[in-house]
Amino acid sequence: MATQKPSDELFLEMPVNDYNSWPYRPSDILKIPNQEPGPVKEITNWYERELELSDNFLKDFISKKLAVISWLIAALIGIIGNLAVSILFATEFFLMRNIALFSLSIIILIVLIVAFFNYYPKLNYTIKYFSDYLDFPSGYEQYVTKSQLNVYSNFIIQYNNLPLIVNDYGSLVRMKILCDHLRDKLTNYKYIHISDVTLIDKYLPLIIISISTNFEAFITPKNENKIRDELHDLLHTLLQSKTLCNAMAFETDKEEWHKHGSSFLNVVSNWDFDKMRTEIIKKIRTRAT
Repeated sequence: MATQKPSDELFLEMPVNDYNSWPYRPSDILKIPNQEPGPVKEITNWYERELELSDNFLKDFISKKLAVISWLIAALIGIIGNLAVSILFATEFFLMRNIALFSLSIIILIVLIVAFFNYYPKLNYTIKYFSDYLDFPSGYEQYVTKSQLNVYSNFIIQYNNLPLIVNDYGSLVRMKILCDHLRDKLTNYKYIHISDVTLIDKYLPLIIISISTNFEAFITPKNENKIRDELHDLLHTLLQSKTLCNAMAFETDKEEWHKHGSSFLNVVSNWDFDKMRTEIIKKIRTRAT
């Protein structure tokens, strides 16, 4: 018989759509949501600004790419040309000098190649992704069926920490929504990857996503449109994630908390929310590499 995994592991592994995320769910399936979805215009404005910024960074990348390639080709032509002239017209008197010149040229060529691989221009683009903060109201401890609580949950009720736990849980769900949207996308991109993910605020959550191009993006000619398509696809994925987060709300129906509040607390009362947030970030980074 298979061993049942702890609920926190199930939460991290399962898509949010398959996990019962009560009391934080889309507002249209809640009895009394604590708020209605926010203005869609704000999300649309964010998306349009990011599209413009990504296009500007792409133009800068293409310009640098052309400049570096032109410089590299000119340098290689100069070195190879000098070598050819020296070898073809060398006399026996200058043989040793030409050998030394040939060796020096090879060294310079190696240095150029190493510098090229280490310093070729990358598209470094930072996306500030955030989802709206929701504040769960206080006072709902009185509606939880206390006789059904475990030891950890009793402490939460006793010290009136229910809003803190629910808000932390909502933040975790929003991060998992982002992770779910990126899960299948990141392995499909050919020219871009997420070079870093940094969590700035755990309750919003505000996340800094650093996008960079790979080496193939630099050496492949005429790939500007393909890189742009990948960037726009990533931004559209983030837009979908933000839109879903925008539709989420907390259940504030007293009867629903009387029915389900104790079972919810018994599941999450011993979760290490900060550690789980770190695990979600790690999942995004692993997929991105």
